[in-house]
Amino acid sequence: MTNLLNLLAAIALLVWGTHIVRTGVLRVYGAPLRRILARSMQGRGTAFIAGLGVTGLLQSSTATALLTSSFVAQGLLTTAAALAVMLGADVGTSLMAQIFSLDLSWLSPLLILIGVILKVLGLDPFNIMRSIQDLLRAIWNMGFDAVLWLWRYFLLGAVIVIPIWLIMRLMNAAKSR
Repeated sequence: MTNLLNLLAAIALLVWGTHIVRTGVLRVYGAPLRRILARSMQGRGTAFIAGLGVTGLLQSSTATALLTSSFVAQGLLTTAAALAVMLGADVGTSLMAQIFSLDLSWLSPLLILIGVILKVLGLDPFNIMRSIQDLLRAIWNMGFDAVLWLWRYFLLGAVIVIPIWLIMRLMNAAKSR
């Protein structure tokens, strides 16, 4: 009896949560959502890809089914497009199960290493183009910094070493006379 009650409560929670999500999405996006759905769901292929993507994001083909059925009930989707969305949702669930079954233990250290290297280089992941420009500018300036340091050493030699060498040479010449 307790298991049946838990099952019914879980189903009620799923339906209520999907209703809240659908209501919120329709309130926020309303007319633009209708235009986007009408444009993107014209073909069965795009509806299939949309179902695959939505299920990949929501991680639930049941939630995708409930959202799709509510959109069909409101006239936002045709039945053929809804069936294509559901086929995409089923394929999306299968793909996500396959992806989650892969051994990705090597990926975490790799991503940590890449993140540390990018941080050391000063790259900002939120503004990658600006970061790359800054990195290239720093590399460019390193070449000019090297030329500047070489010039400083040359001047150091010309201003300090050469007069000392000349004085030492004159002193040795005076001693030898």
